[in-house]
Amino acid sequence: MTNTNQATFTVGQNLSTRSICDHDCIFRATVIKRTAKRITLDLGRGEIKTVGIFIDYNGHEACFPFGRYSMAAIFSADEKYIPENIPSAPVINEPTNIIPFTFAA
Repeated sequence: MTNTNQATFTVGQNLSTRSICDHDCIFRATVIKRTAKRITLDLGRGEIKTVGIFIDYNGHEACFPFGRYSMAAIFSADEKYIPENIPSAPVINEPTNIIPFTFAA
């Protein structure tokens, strides 16, 4: 059965995904070439890599740009691009629900 709503990689497409280990770590790449079964990615800093394409559990094209292992990053053709300047969450310095505790002598 063919998925008619399948997202596919296109040349010039910007890709991004978050690390499964660290939410603040974002991997980015740009598709610079594609064939039926492989895409070539510009990973930045002069690193170019060609990787195989597979169909993920949602029926969209995806790839493992850094190898296939348990915590490997996966680029999917249907994911939204995460911009460079994402706003960070507000930092709360003092918890408000702490009850002071003292030891009785």
